[in-house]
Amino acid sequence: MEDIRYERKELAYEDLSATFKLADRDFNKQYAGIYAVRLLKFQTLLEARVEIKWGKQYEIKKLVDLVPHEKVLVFGIIYKQQELKPSILREVSDEHQLLPLPPKTKYISGNDLLILEDELQRILLVGNINAGDFVTGVVVALLGHEDDSGKFIVEEVCPANMPIMVTPEKHHIDTTRYIAFISGIDLGSGKDSLLLIQEMMFMLMGKTGTPQIQEMMSKVSRLIIAGNSLSSLTQDRDILDKAKYLVRNNMAASIEAVQQLDDIVFQLASSMTVDLMPGAHDPANFVLPQQPLHHCLLPQSSELSTFHAVSNPYSCRIGGRLVMGNSGQPVLDILKNSTLEHPLDAMEKFLEWRHICPTAPDTLGCYPYIHDDPFIFPTCPDIYFAGNQEAFGDRIWKTAEGYPVRLVSLPRFSESGTIVIVDADTTECFTLCFGAEEDSFVDH
Repeated sequence: MEDIRYERKELAYEDLSATFKLADRDFNKQYAGIYAVRLLKFQTLLEARVEIKWGKQYEIKKLVDLVPHEKVLVFGIIYKQQELKPSILREVSDEHQLLPLPPKTKYISGNDLLILEDELQRILLVGNINAGDFVTGVVVALLGHEDDSGKFIVEEVCPANMPIMVTPEKHHIDTTRYIAFISGIDLGSGKDSLLLIQEMMFMLMGKTGTPQIQEMMSKVSRLIIAGNSLSSLTQDRDILDKAKYLVRNNMAASIEAVQQLDDIVFQLASSMTVDLMPGAHDPANFVLPQQPLHHCLLPQSSELSTFHAVSNPYSCRIGGRLVMGNSGQPVLDILKNSTLEHPLDAMEKFLEWRHICPTAPDTLGCYPYIHDDPFIFPTCPDIYFAGNQEAFGDRIWKTAEGYPVRLVSLPRFSESGTIVIVDADTTECFTLCFGAEEDSFVDH
């Protein structure tokens, strides 16, 4: 029987993540600057959106100029007052307690309040607005009026939504091509699924499976690894306070995990193009945007032209499709601080609010920008993904003008043994699951 040889073809690629690369790393700035520039940039975006929605029917006013019972539009940043939100001052005051309080999965309660702030003033929001649906840092336009007690009675909320696509590009790829996504490999956890990882590598590289599966895998033109390639157990926050002889094993485990990652990525990048994003547990800066992993960590992989260490968040154009996403921190943070329960619901809110991580820098760490907020969506993605979630999920969300966006929630591979494959032409998804009696494809 004659051997069949399949050739892997690349899709056109453009890295659009330059806005997330830090040229200057000065952490001596105050965080007020990022809120000021965020509000300033959203002013123009919201003015365009409210004109589409209401025309010139209502006057836009600053909070300081409000007149009681006059129906107007106001712009501002929402601040959510949460009594359960972690506070360093409260932790210091509670140090006398013998037992630490257990961590909460949600920091919300029925007593949470929403306050709108602009450049000069703030006002308490009541009326047709639910505190559970919002988080601190969201910029919105509100229609309503101030009452006699100094509260703003909200009648309708208008978010910025995604940019208006005047003439959406038509995407068509002659031959089916796929983009593969994986996150949460969690090397160094002590319970590494090395067998699953090996199965996944052989499958993507076309070294196993039926001829039909090998042909399908040859159409995977790119692999995006969306963070947490290393386990949280490789991070010992007490390591600096311990004697060196007590932490040798910890350091050895961390080094071994990084070497394993280099071996895995090197083998994958020898067969296809690989983009590696950092995550919360990886050896990168903790605050967003996380910078690409240093090439010294991955000496083998860095020698290959098919390997790219990229930032988190990450934005690129693949085969004409705009692909954007993160390693999961913004999604997990908003789920803790709102009544939203599903990652896809949170991702919809990010697009509706037109911001990648509105809770930064309040409950999510970020760089103290003063002249820019790079987390505002500059344009509408075709595929929007979030890594390290509890389970796989995908759905189509449409902008106010009806432009479709494919939302993809990536499960942790260490727990699910699942990778996600997206058709670059149609954006339809299916999963490839390892660890069952037989590896399986699941269409969605």
